Amino acid sequence: PTLADTLNITPHASPGSGSTDAFSYTVPSGTNQVLMVIISMGGGFTPTATQNGASVTFTSNWSSSCPQNGGATSPSVEWFGYLTNPTSGTFSLNKGGLTGAEYAVFTVNSALTTGNPIDAFNCANHGNTSNLISVSTTTPTANDLLIDWGATGSNMSGSSHGSGQTEYVSKNDSAVTLSVYGSYIAGS
Repeated sequence: PTLADTLNITPHASPGSGSTDAFSYTVPSGTNQVLMVIISMGGGFTPTATQNGASVTFTSNWSSSCPQNGGATSPSVEWFGYLTNPTSGTFSLNKGGLTGAEYAVFTVNSALTTGNPIDAFNCANHGNTSNLISVSTTTPTANDLLIDWGATGSNMSGSSHGSGQTEYVSKNDSAVTLSVYGSYIAGS
């Protein structure tokens, strides 16, 4: 699998003064496509979204080391969503309530388009004052695309990624008090 979108993907900020956000998204050319949505937002709400009217399936990315509903060391809740075989049109997000969010939408080519294309995920406790985020994940199959997304407190300087990883998003957004960084690497 590979990212279909042109890098550096623009993350979207949705301030806490509204519960919805929408923009036009053009699915890049390719085959066996999966639309991915990665979001960090305030706790206590469950997002829903559609791409050109088709529903995105969301999963909360939490673990015992990354508690759900935020807290002193995990100020936001991380979610990821997917939609197989997406078509171009309006991407619409409903955050489920008045909460700030930072999210990215992109397409993966040569992906599994039957069943759930997500076969492993993990979350690391990142705190709200550190730009040092690290997690280890073992994938159950070869040739996976490993995608990371880090959200820290605002005004964190710079980002770096592991060996062989390619950055796809990087933004310091004081509007929602988050800095977000993301990279990917093709599995073997």
